[in-house]
Amino acid sequence: TVNPTGGFAGAVALTATGTVTGLTAAFNPLSVTSPNTSTLTLTATSGLAVGAYPIVLHGNSTGLAEQVVNLTVNVNAPSGSGNVTVSFAGCNATLKAVWLAYQDGNGAWTRVIGTNDVYQFNIAQSKAGVAYVVLGTGTASSLRVFYYSQSEITSAPLTFCVPATIKTLNGTVANLSGIGTFADISFGGTTIAALANGPFQITTAKDGLNDLVGWMHSSTAPSTDRGFINRGLNPANNGSLGTVDFTGANSFAALAAAVTVTNSLGGAEQLVQGMAYYTGTGANACTTAQLYSSAGVTTPNLTVYGVPAANQVATDYHSISIFAHITGTGTRILQEDFQDLTTRAAQPFALPPALAPTVTDAGGPYKRLMLVLPRPAEYNLVAGLQYFSTASKIVALTATNGWIGGSTATLTTPDLSALAGWDNTWVPATADVVSWSAIANGESGTACTSGHRFVSAVANGSL
Repeated sequence: TVNPTGGFAGAVALTATGTVTGLTAAFNPLSVTSPNTSTLTLTATSGLAVGAYPIVLHGNSTGLAEQVVNLTVNVNAPSGSGNVTVSFAGCNATLKAVWLAYQDGNGAWTRVIGTNDVYQFNIAQSKAGVAYVVLGTGTASSLRVFYYSQSEITSAPLTFCVPATIKTLNGTVANLSGIGTFADISFGGTTIAALANGPFQITTAKDGLNDLVGWMHSSTAPSTDRGFINRGLNPANNGSLGTVDFTGANSFAALAAAVTVTNSLGGAEQLVQGMAYYTGTGANACTTAQLYSSAGVTTPNLTVYGVPAANQVATDYHSISIFAHITGTGTRILQEDFQDLTTRAAQPFALPPALAPTVTDAGGPYKRLMLVLPRPAEYNLVAGLQYFSTASKIVALTATNGWIGGSTATLTTPDLSALAGWDNTWVPATADVVSWSAIANGESGTACTSGHRFVSAVANGSL
């Protein structure tokens, strides 16, 4: 737009300089008087390298000083082709990316424009990164960065929010009694809490044949816990699951077993245990039902509760979780799967090692943290760093074992500020004090098999 002042009514010729081979700039019209606007069209050929290109717009009129405007043309990789697909198509609006970029190997980050919330690009190097931004309510926002090996990111579409067929089901709880007693009711992968006898509703049960599992737990007298399992139900949407009767058919007294936890730090470390139960066959095999969770204790000697062998079938598995927590310092988590509680009680549960990360400020136009995390061998899945400010700005970095490629994970928040569409207000400001958590996960065996072991650890701090 040309804005005349002081009574000027002459013609202004428009030109552009600084363009490179493969980038053209065309004005229409080439000269403006009235109307005083011209449209500038920038065209990039397919061979033009991705990058930022400075150009200068010139306005000239006889007898007057030239006026200029400096611009940057950001050339991004085209969407719609490549060996990587990232999809948010199944997500609701609060979980969809509003901005996305990728990194091929150790190269520069490149923004990608999606089509219908699907992003495509090509990874030629042995590893890759994907960064995207999600906006929450108000001014809340988060930057999420994932690092993969090439084989991991190209083996299948990276799909977020996979929609599932779910249904709403109703039922009734009976004979739930005792001070401090409540029930967890699970069906189709969803667990709800029942605090009293009467109706309950599960709104997100997955479709198909599932087992109805109930667990009555007393916080003051867990030895009185009772379970309930009714197998192979598949009511229609809005149908009935019947009655979870803790003294009727399909109910049983909980089995108790004494177990020992090793590698506990003792002292201020609190141990919290929880028990889940996997049931189901076919497409719905290994469906989780939550049984109970306990209050924290400092002793490594625990009493755990589960389903007696007489009430189990061959595809059932217990899954114990033990959380070892020191307030303000960190948490270690152990999850182990097994079938028979009595047999497993003879073996101690060994907590994974604690983490010893180093977190520093990498500097830049916003708060960029760097994590150096030595990983004990058991943490063979992923490592990451999360941090947030009081302004609800969150950054989460996650790298797979394939990307890390060694015993030490080094992750740094990328500087994305030069990319088109990026907004520094999406993340914590350089002066913000942030709370951070370094994370590592590991696994051995396969879920819903005896001996399957999942471990996780978190170390906390602020900067």
